[in-house]
Amino acid sequence: MLEAMVDIEQFRGERIRPLHSDEYERLIAAGMFKDEHIELLEGVLVAMSPIGDAHIVITARIVRMLILASQHLSVEVFCQSPIRMGNISTPQPDIAVEARQDGFVRPSGGLLIIEVTESSMRRDRGIKREIYATAKVPEYWIVDVENERIEVYTHPRGRKYKSVEIVRRSGVLSPLKLPGVTLLVDELFRTKP
Repeated sequence: MLEAMVDIEQFRGERIRPLHSDEYERLIAAGMFKDEHIELLEGVLVAMSPIGDAHIVITARIVRMLILASQHLSVEVFCQSPIRMGNISTPQPDIAVEARQDGFVRPSGGLLIIEVTESSMRRDRGIKREIYATAKVPEYWIVDVENERIEVYTHPRGRKYKSVEIVRRSGVLSPLKLPGVTLLVDELFRTKP
């Protein structure tokens, strides 16, 4: 980690040149970072948090539920795919839902972004939320595994979302841009069949 190698405070006041999304994508295409799970956030390469068992299962459940519930809509559900958001950010959210497009088009944030968090809450509530709001993603969910709840952010304005709602385990999720789609929160967190 950079913190272990360098005292970041030594760079305070210095002009730091961000890595641009197109440069990042060329590095990936050239085979750099093959064994590393990283994403580009505000021009900085950031190591992604390890994925635990609950994260894997909950992400799979959400993907399955979204695909089944949105069959009547012309949408694609992407799982852990990089999304270019402006010139200096290419985050890799756990789930992104987009309007279906012709050809093979990389997701760009579209209708709904979901992060499932066990250990990345600070990043998901901080820099990633700001990136998604700036890109005008209409709805952003943070699935809080530890507290078994969903934070639903809507109505982006600038680098923030105007509205936040906490949906607890007994609640129902109804994405704004996916008419007729509902997900039972309890189904995400259940541990018994």
